Amino acid sequence: LSAIHFAYCGSEAQLGASMQKLEETPAPDPQIRSAPPEFRPASGDVAQLLASLIDYAISRSASDLHILPLRDGSHVRMRVKGELFSHEKAFCSLENHAKIISRLKVLASLDVTQRAHPQDGSFVIPIQKEQVFARLSVMPTVHGEKAVIRLMNTSGPLSIAALGLD
Repeated sequence: LSAIHFAYCGSEAQLGASMQKLEETPAPDPQIRSAPPEFRPASGDVAQLLASLIDYAISRSASDLHILPLRDGSHVRMRVKGELFSHEKAFCSLENHAKIISRLKVLASLDVTQRAHPQDGSFVIPIQKEQVFARLSVMPTVHGEKAVIRLMNTSGPLSIAALGLD
């Protein structure tokens, strides 16, 4: 077996050709990142559910979106004008919750395999002609990972009248 391996796999010519091919291949530029994944894909149930959930939060002017795993499933909380609103019933199972968290990690270019340590990242959500900047924080919990998405409109600072203060 070692002779067969030496005869067919240990060829110096093959090694030289492989090295030559590697040297001819241009190295990727570390400054150029691959294109981010599409926020609203045409297919993929989990991706479409997440996009719909974030779109709903943005339409309600939510500043934070919390996705937490509890014993009975995944729950959603939204912070609107400083008040935290939560839905009483779970909106999906814990298996689908894990898929949603993985999708969020892909959008924010985080390590999908890392589940024991907190992670932070960001991504951009295209809304018509504007963009909403989203900061993602993922934290491990007993029932899975919880995610908090801070939604920040990039249209500029608000006017005093838009703050809703007297």
